[in-house]
Amino acid sequence: MSEIKGSIYILSNRGFPNLSKVGYSDDPVRRVEQINRSSTIPYLYKLYASYDVVERLTDLIFHELLLIINPGLRISDDMDSGRFRNTEFFDIPPEKVFKVFKSIAIMTGTKNRLKRYDEEGNEIDVIWGDEVVEETQRRGPFTFSSIGVKPGEEIVFVSDPSFTATVVDDKHIRIGDTVTTLSGAAKNILNKKALQGPKYWTYKGKVLDDIRTEKENGGY
Repeated sequence: MSEIKGSIYILSNRGFPNLSKVGYSDDPVRRVEQINRSSTIPYLYKLYASYDVVERLTDLIFHELLLIINPGLRISDDMDSGRFRNTEFFDIPPEKVFKVFKSIAIMTGTKNRLKRYDEEGNEIDVIWGDEVVEETQRRGPFTFSSIGVKPGEEIVFVSDPSFTATVVDDKHIRIGDTVTTLSGAAKNILNKKALQGPKYWTYKGKVLDDIRTEKENGGY
């Protein structure tokens, strides 16, 4: 089996939702962090998806594939020096680029190499349906108000009750002097890169994600 060298990634940005940035990195999560350090971008980039590859810089091959599909997809411009400037930006929404990733993964038997991420950078399940171009509707982002938890209430870490947090607003919690997210706090506690925060915190003895599921099914 060939060794994975890195990943082709898709980045999204709410400042231009119909564009995708497609590049290569040995570590896509770290690459996004590097890009977001720049003060020249108005909104942060989000890691939308990644596809593990066995050769570096294979994003260039994927760029060519996108241009075969539609030669006008790449964002490019003439520079003052007369040189032509190509970019890693394409005039296609991230979800459509992801469908191309899915098609490649299915055709080549490499579904295990494809990863999808939520708004907080946590890896989530890829939905594989009978139709590769159709993806089932996902749940929206978790909010405390959706399960009836109010600011000021306490939640407890699922595997260690010594870790407690206070709800600040719909998406943030406070641990000591630090305001963070469910996922951010859980990642720090467990020293993991990506996980789904609501599955790691409890409210009145019940896991937040379980409460959400019950409410969605008409219970709780």
